[in-house]
Amino acid sequence: GSIAALRSISSEDFDLVHLHNLHSGWISIRAVRELTERFPCVWTLHDEWAPKRGLTYDLTGKMSPSEVKRLSHGPIRYIPYHRYHENYKWRRTRSLLDRCMPQPKIVICPSQYMAGLARSSGVFPRSEIVHIRNGTRMLDMHEATMDRADAKVALGLSPDRPALLMISADLAQAHKGIGLGVAAIK
Repeated sequence: GSIAALRSISSEDFDLVHLHNLHSGWISIRAVRELTERFPCVWTLHDEWAPKRGLTYDLTGKMSPSEVKRLSHGPIRYIPYHRYHENYKWRRTRSLLDRCMPQPKIVICPSQYMAGLARSSGVFPRSEIVHIRNGTRMLDMHEATMDRADAKVALGLSPDRPALLMISADLAQAHKGIGLGVAAIK
């Protein structure tokens, strides 16, 4: 279904296609590549899957596999191995992506880390890499334009203590950095 659906997209339907989370196994990567070659596309990266060519979260060099498992609650959604680990699925995925990685006009990265990774990976040779921060609804709130101390009081926070905002769809996953956040709070 995804191959026929993507091939049917024309400039009469849309001016631009914005891609997200392509690695879920629900869409043909080859068909997305073809779409990016004939149609203006941008791709927002939410994880390391594209720059690491198949590893959603590469935590090697950051923490040991045993520490990752200790911090993870629920299913582990990444492979905590070095990028050249001889895993059959990993080799097949990497080979496919080496040939068929989509090439959007623009790759949007929500962090400087991700933008640097996308630039240095070499997988987007014809794409512009752009850093655009994830936003929060705080910008729409009246408190966003207030003096910091007054805003803290208005939000029910102590004006004398630091405030920390951590946002994630699933803070229980080790790669979201909750351990680092808790350490920072302490």
